[in-house]
Amino acid sequence: MTTGESYRCFIAVEIEEPVRQHMLDLQEHLRGTSAELHCPAADDLHLTLLFLGITPAADVPRLAALMDGVAQFQSPFKLEAGGVDIFGPPSRPRVLWVGIRPNHALARLQRVLAEGVQRLGHPLEAREFVPHLTLARVRRIGNDRSLTSAVESIKHTALGTTTVSRIVLMRSMLEPIRPHYSVLHASPLKGTPNHAPESRS
Repeated sequence: MTTGESYRCFIAVEIEEPVRQHMLDLQEHLRGTSAELHCPAADDLHLTLLFLGITPAADVPRLAALMDGVAQFQSPFKLEAGGVDIFGPPSRPRVLWVGIRPNHALARLQRVLAEGVQRLGHPLEAREFVPHLTLARVRRIGNDRSLTSAVESIKHTALGTTTVSRIVLMRSMLEPIRPHYSVLHASPLKGTPNHAPESRS
């Protein structure tokens, strides 16, 4: 970590099997359309809790301490994923995503983290938290009916459950082919094996 350096960061939770594999299967289905899509790789699938944007490297230890404090009071919990929807107008979707069934533990975790980050003086996005898993970003619509039909055919798909066992502070590095993500800090939730924070430089 270099003085004066900044990262593009977000706080997230990770996705387990079988949800991850189901998402890859859906991506393969969508690749059969005429649309040009950017699909996250298996290792990059996650659920964003807070997008922090440009974050000074010097702020990372304070964010890590906040995450560790929150994690001490949150036990692991399960999320249920299912249903495919879009961001953007139906005729020109920007993002295809998988929904997360309403979950009290997730909503509380996100709210407590948001309040803590704001107390640290870090600005947050004003938009409402909509828990979702990004399935694909649409670069070019192609034959509109092709993509629309494909989304319609999978919109009620159930993807199963995933267990949230830790919070991660992620760094996003924009690269020509696709963003690359790395973990800056991980905060295991209360009662998980090896319940000790983990930071990476």
